[in-house]
Amino acid sequence: MDSAPASVVAARRLTDDWASGKKLLKTNGILNLLKGYKKDEIKDKQIEKVKKFFKDKDFTPEAMLKTSKAAGGLLVWVDAIVNYHEIAKGV
Repeated sequence: MDSAPASVVAARRLTDDWASGKKLLKTNGILNLLKGYKKDEIKDKQIEKVKKFFKDKDFTPEAMLKTSKAAGGLLVWVDAIVNYHEIAKGV
């Protein structure tokens, strides 16, 4: 269940590996980082990279929360960003 942080890292155009994800989670001010995320600047390529994680049937907030509350919450945020992008793109 290491995919939630990795998907955020992928969305931020960093490497999409678990080591980078763990480093991101340890960042002081991660909440401010997520709040200040420039969601209107995200590229389709980034969203497609993140969507690959969602193909895993076990990649759900409920499943992630069983492993880690932080990762589960982060997954909810990632899903919201993906949905926002899809809606904004259609407007």
